Amino acid sequence: MSRNPAAPLKIGLYADKFQPGTFGGVDSYFVSLVTALARHAPQHQYTVLAQARNYDLLQAQFGPLGVQVHLLNTRQPVKRLLRGVRRLIPGVAKGETAQINALGFDVVSFPRNEVYVRGLRAPVALHLFDIQYEYYPQFFPPAALDNIRRRYRESAARADLIVAAAEFSRQTFIEKLNTPPEKVTVVYPGVPEDWQTPTPDAIEAVRARYGLPDDFLFYPANPWNHKNHARLLAALRVIRDQTGRKLPIVFTGRLHENSPANLQQLALAARVDDQVYDLGFVPGDDLPALYGAARFMVFPSLFEGFGLPLLEAMARGCPVACADATCLPEIARGAALLFDPLDVDAIAAAVLRLWDDDALRADLCAKGLVRAREFGWQAAIEKLLGAYQSLVGRARLHPDTR
Repeated sequence: MSRNPAAPLKIGLYADKFQPGTFGGVDSYFVSLVTALARHAPQHQYTVLAQARNYDLLQAQFGPLGVQVHLLNTRQPVKRLLRGVRRLIPGVAKGETAQINALGFDVVSFPRNEVYVRGLRAPVALHLFDIQYEYYPQFFPPAALDNIRRRYRESAARADLIVAAAEFSRQTFIEKLNTPPEKVTVVYPGVPEDWQTPTPDAIEAVRARYGLPDDFLFYPANPWNHKNHARLLAALRVIRDQTGRKLPIVFTGRLHENSPANLQQLALAARVDDQVYDLGFVPGDDLPALYGAARFMVFPSLFEGFGLPLLEAMARGCPVACADATCLPEIARGAALLFDPLDVDAIAAAVLRLWDDDALRADLCAKGLVRAREFGWQAAIEKLLGAYQSLVGRARLHPDTR
């Protein structure tokens, strides 16, 4: 019997390792996605599939929105024995597969880069952000590189639909993962409706809370290698050597023990440590005012699958200077000052130009606000649910024995 296309969907969303303050933009996307689904398409039934370690957090986050949060039983003996192996062999615990199948979903969505469960009866949608490892393998230890390459390739093959956050990312999946083009659809993440430009009082409060100067550059990013902190700090040193000016810079986003680089050591190596304000991980409620307090945001990342901070900055009225690389020009589309992220002198020139040019900052601020409004969750959810709907009733691309 064919399914009524207008009937509500029953959608499972696999939360897996969700834990605020550990995975940065991926966690932010997950919260925004589920929230937008509940707000813009409440006729469908959403169930977040949680683990014991994050059930309470997810229940508090999504329960008030009417989203069900289902605790997967992960205490079977096989799971205890293979807990460390599970992340290397997705879905190795058959008990979890059976639990999800028993819930009778129309679609099971994995919004966090990997398909962790094998043998599902329902069609599988994978939200894959980027495959940076294919372009910058030097940033990964050899053992980790082999592991992530295998996991991502298997996940992409296992999925019935891959959701990309940008056209650039879609093309990389097609090129590097040999994914059929018709299997990958682009759905830009949206800007939440409550993203507003911060008030002057909020800006002054956050400036006082963190002891920040009147003017500063802002870079919200965990110091992974691809985030390019070292070249940005070197560019500040170039400015200092050439002009004698010490431009203050504020960093946020360090994710506790997950940081591979010590930002203080990088600043010391560049000899600009007296210009650096390293706030580490800050509450999300403080971010709008930090964007509002900044003279502008600089984003020199070498590789991004979407680049959410660009939207965050533009929606809060913060001018942007960013790398002319990967998806960033696609997202900015004329609303940011672009520079070569591999050229320290080019970074320095862009930073100094935007710092000194009041008219340019005002122009980018205005263009950024317009551009950010083009990323609405209503349209994103309609497109995403249309893609999900196309999966319903379709035979799995692979049998359950895979």
